[in-house]
Amino acid sequence: MTSGTKIRTLYEHSQTGTIVKYRMLSNSILEPKATRGATVYSIRSHDYGLANDDTRMTGRHHTSVTLDPNGGYPFFTVPTDELEMIG
Repeated sequence: MTSGTKIRTLYEHSQTGTIVKYRMLSNSILEPKATRGATVYSIRSHDYGLANDDTRMTGRHHTSVTLDPNGGYPFFTVPTDELEMIG
């Protein structure tokens, strides 16, 4: 799957209002519990533009995720190419 296809697929899933399950492909530098292989989830609420800010600042598309299976706060951002959608 190309990077553009992956980003488009993640975006489409995020628009359905359902919580998407991801596997971390590397350790998060923001959340110590989000290590390689850990399961994270899309957030249910607003991320206040933080994923967009990180995307613009780094040039890599970011997605906001949480360790909460219900999609609640707190959340953190992860480069999208470091996530694998598993559910």
